[in-house]
Amino acid sequence: MVDLDAAFDAVNTSKTGKITASEVQAALALANLPFTLQTCALAVRLHDVDDDGCITRGEFGALHSSLDGLNTAFGEVSGAGPGASDDAPGLDLEKTEAALKKVDIELDRPALVAAFNAFDPSRDGKLCASEFIGLALFLRAAKAAFRAFDSVRPGERGGRERERKRERERRLSRSTKIQ
Repeated sequence: MVDLDAAFDAVNTSKTGKITASEVQAALALANLPFTLQTCALAVRLHDVDDDGCITRGEFGALHSSLDGLNTAFGEVSGAGPGASDDAPGLDLEKTEAALKKVDIELDRPALVAAFNAFDPSRDGKLCASEFIGLALFLRAAKAAFRAFDSVRPGERGGRERERKRERERRLSRSTKIQ
């Protein structure tokens, strides 16, 4: 079991009590997971509950759990085991799909192919651990963004029917005001 307080203190090299994207990047690089600053900033934004641009001690557990879960999924599917680094065998498209499913991310085939290709900068048909984790973080952020603006919530039972009913009620209320 990981001592989250000790891990937080190790990552918080500035000793401010808040972890920046740069500190996350430096810590992950030590584990041979060379993330871009952009990917680290995305990870911070996804777990920054108080929206201050940093990870507090209270938010750190969710960030750690998320990254650990993504790394574990990669390690299980690649055969590298837990704690996989970029030295581990990469995932091809089918294995990437399997690893994404382990973390509850499912895409239709065209979207999967497009996302896979976008995160395969070397165009070798394989994603290393940091590329896979970057892809999964991007997909989680996209899902959160769409969910924030989706008033119908198509995943909810009866969501479309409720929206149609509301629209009918709005039209009815407008027509009764005009009369």
